[in-house]
Amino acid sequence: MEFKIIKKKNNEKAIIELQNAIKYGEEYGEQDMVDKSKDLIPPKIHFARGNDLFKDGKFDEALGAYSEAIELDPLYSKPYWGASINLPKTRKK
Repeated sequence: MEFKIIKKKNNEKAIIELQNAIKYGEEYGEQDMVDKSKDLIPPKIHFARGNDLFKDGKFDEALGAYSEAIELDPLYSKPYWGASINLPKTRKK
């Protein structure tokens, strides 16, 4: 199933809520919650988030989003491209 990126703000909010669930699960030893929450954020959402962060000039955060996408699906090639374009921007600081 293909995810359609419709509204940037809704995706960002969903990711934040899932990241909060992951953080809570890690703090309280709820590994099942952590695993289920991570499974709900598909690599394409992380890639799209990385692109949005890149456009906003948040290069370190964008690289993190691309890395998350790669970690979830190493065969999904677009995050590698995004990271390769983004990496020189993080080194210019």
